[in-house]
Amino acid sequence: MPQGISKEAGPVKAFNRTKMQVLGTRVRKARTFRERLRGLLGTKGLADGEGLWLDPCGSVHSFGMGYPIDVLFLDRSGEVVGLVSSLAPNRIVRGVPGAAGALELPAGVIGATNTETGDRVEFSGPGEEAADPGNRPEGKR
Repeated sequence: MPQGISKEAGPVKAFNRTKMQVLGTRVRKARTFRERLRGLLGTKGLADGEGLWLDPCGSVHSFGMGYPIDVLFLDRSGEVVGLVSSLAPNRIVRGVPGAAGALELPAGVIGATNTETGDRVEFSGPGEEAADPGNRPEGKR
């Protein structure tokens, strides 16, 4: 999983290191199979700064949702390997090659931050700076 996401509960910050842009300040992690399966179902929307990190995840759907979302697919190092802007309700995105997880964000974040395939996304806890995944100690990859 990308640097900065722990198994502990609590929201984290998602940061596009390549573009030097904040993607979300209150990103929660779906830690269990049940949490990943439910995803954002039953929510009325994502407020600015909110997001959901699904790990592991290589496919997403928006069945039963009443609002569009932006989705970034990241590999294990945090590199964007796929993205979908404004995924409409009742759609599916299957099997993004190389994806280890998916970051779901409010619609419009991808465009507003100019995020592209190949960008590096990092996560940090409250009050922490996002770490550079390339400079992690051995054994933390």
